[in-house]
Amino acid sequence: MEYFGNILCVEAQELVQTGILTESYYKQLSARKQLNVVRRACRNTPALVAVESLPSRFYNRMIEVLGDPKKVAPRKTLEDRIVPDPSAMQFFSGYRTVTGKQLPDEKITEYCMNASVLNALSEVLVDKKASRGVAGGKSTGFWQSAADALGCLKAKLGHTLPENPIRLKDKYRNYVKNGYSVFISGKFGNNNSRKVNELVERMILSLYIMPNKPYATSTHEMYLQFLAGMLTVADVQTGEIFDRNDFYDEKGDPIVISESTVWNYLNDPKNRAIVDKIRMGSLDYMTVHRPHHHRKSPKYSFSKISMDDRDLPRKMHDETRVKAYYAYDVLSGCVIGRSYSRKKQQVCL
Repeated sequence: MEYFGNILCVEAQELVQTGILTESYYKQLSARKQLNVVRRACRNTPALVAVESLPSRFYNRMIEVLGDPKKVAPRKTLEDRIVPDPSAMQFFSGYRTVTGKQLPDEKITEYCMNASVLNALSEVLVDKKASRGVAGGKSTGFWQSAADALGCLKAKLGHTLPENPIRLKDKYRNYVKNGYSVFISGKFGNNNSRKVNELVERMILSLYIMPNKPYATSTHEMYLQFLAGMLTVADVQTGEIFDRNDFYDEKGDPIVISESTVWNYLNDPKNRAIVDKIRMGSLDYMTVHRPHHHRKSPKYSFSKISMDDRDLPRKMHDETRVKAYYAYDVLSGCVIGRSYSRKKQQVCL
């Protein structure tokens, strides 16, 4: 016997082999929906029948042969469900504050544990809701019992989730809605920090798309010059002049960023498309960022042909140039067609 989610089940094969049910009668009860088969049989996976759905005479017979299912079946505890979350580790390890710094190692460990615990709670809650119509399960008192269980596990696991059931429920709902960022402390990434992040990001983009096409290192230098009052910068999107006071923290210190932070902002995919739109030519931009413009080299001759016109460099006696039109096989680079004329509109192959 085992639990399928939160439903106590017995293997259908076990019922047949022990003589509690015959195979034909089991199929009849299943077809009549008098047995709740919560998992159908497939290769290497036996069918599971909800114990509570067995008719009373078969239920009593099962207790005589297999024992009381509630005592025999091993139940998966909340602690058993808590497993590492690789996605959480990737998120918190790659998180950067507004100044480009990483989270402390102890905070990464703490936040990853909080995510793993709430993932386990989510699994228990889903099983609890799924069992309502099958085994009479209810979620009444779930958050109180969950808060009590987490309070007992706090010292062992090192999580920092609230022990109050109402606050725990709010934390869980916020986590489901907003993801891993809800665990990050305000000094690392609260709403004010996110606003500053957006402001610094817009500043960097505005500097990077200047007509002289500066490098990332030059962009970083100009940002520092802006903080020092040596430059005035306008927002590339709105044209509004940036207020230098917005780039100081609550203590009055300037928000200084590193060159790597500038590089990370510029190479964010959404920002890369913005700056390339301005810094690149239209053909290069479409080739890189428009999926239907991605060009592939041909594999066979004459599978792709390129044609274009040009003016020959040498002038004729009347100071005009000969107009030429060439056709190339892209794979080999060979000229497969050419035409010349004194007037461009008369050129034809």
